[in-house]
Amino acid sequence: MAEHTVQQGDTIASIANAHKVAFRSVRHAPENEELLRTRSPEQLFEGDIVFIPDEPPRPVVLETDRVHTFVVRPASTDLHVRFLSGGAPRALEPCCVRTDDADPVETKLDRDGWLRTTVPLAARELVVTFFPDTDYAEEATLLIGHLDPVTQTRGVQQRLNNLGFDCGAEDGDAAERTTDALRAFQAATGEGTPTGTACSQTTTALTDLHRS
Repeated sequence: MAEHTVQQGDTIASIANAHKVAFRSVRHAPENEELLRTRSPEQLFEGDIVFIPDEPPRPVVLETDRVHTFVVRPASTDLHVRFLSGGAPRALEPCCVRTDDADPVETKLDRDGWLRTTVPLAARELVVTFFPDTDYAEEATLLIGHLDPVTQTRGVQQRLNNLGFDCGAEDGDAAERTTDALRAFQAATGEGTPTGTACSQTTTALTDLHRS
């Protein structure tokens, strides 16, 4: 059994893909049970240790004296991201999406501002360009798998910034700007007296509103 030390951007799916084993084998390995009590498969943290179980090759039964065709499909996963402007969904806006160095694909957001797409498990970056080929094109770069657990200060900062509560650098330092952003978030969500600290009530509200 191998060990994998988590780097920023790693998920259980991308780790399994890199080690050429099934996602379920890694997800349900008894050795990873304790880690995943405090983590989700999509939100690991740098330095976490993920165990990679040994997985023997699956045998394939074939007839002799015949030509056989095998199709290997790149492993992929669904990615859903909602875009808002001033709190309202960016409904039906045209855009192009591109993962890493792949060719861009034209699509558009749905009526509720959701981009629903599929990305390769190995993808690290998704670039979304709104109103491409116009003078007012707008680009958003999404770092796939980089969202930290909300139990980490950086995970709190990432969610605050994504939700429009500017806390500056996502550096894991709960300085004054992060405290101010937390107070603004607490006031906006009606949690009583804003404290500027990431209590369990605040982190629950963050994950609920962020949906992750």
